[in-house]
Amino acid sequence: MSILQRTSCLLLVAAFLLVTAHRLPAPIQEVPESPTPAPTVASAKPKPKPKPKSTDTESTSPSRQLDGVWMGTEEGNNQKVAMTLVIKGGKTAAETFEKTNKPDTYWNDVPDSARRATIYFRMKRDSSNLSLEGSVLTIQWRPFTLLDWTPRSIPYSWFAEGETSRKLFQDTERTQYTLDGDKLVSKGVVFHRAR
Repeated sequence: MSILQRTSCLLLVAAFLLVTAHRLPAPIQEVPESPTPAPTVASAKPKPKPKPKSTDTESTSPSRQLDGVWMGTEEGNNQKVAMTLVIKGGKTAAETFEKTNKPDTYWNDVPDSARRATIYFRMKRDSSNLSLEGSVLTIQWRPFTLLDWTPRSIPYSWFAEGETSRKLFQDTERTQYTLDGDKLVSKGVVFHRAR
């Protein structure tokens, strides 16, 4: 073997041994423990307790006592009206209004196919303002939105543009409700708390 072959063989064996050798873990060093720092004067003060969001007077105020679902009905003149009033937080209200006109009512301005039909429609409106003075709740209502109706042979335009119903869908209304014990009374309709 020549010197060049011997040197290359020796370098090859050394490289093989270096590549296959196990690596040692890093040396373990102990970190000296530092004593826990003493609390500073600022952190030793107790933190102020957060103020409660509502006070006892707010939770028992009359406007909060009106919170819930109120149901009222009205019957007469061949019609039945069911109203659901929902008051939340003593600040907002929504009303669903369902009206059924019985078949013996004659409608002059509806399509012929619906003139002797039972007409049903459901509407909803939301409050833009709600206030309570003494036992009188005043709600400023936005216009109604038509949710459903039957028979469908009556076009939506009859509700939106009809002489009587047009006011419901275009005008705002201010309504007063008088709290009378466990009842709300407005325009002769008595609302009872449902929940």
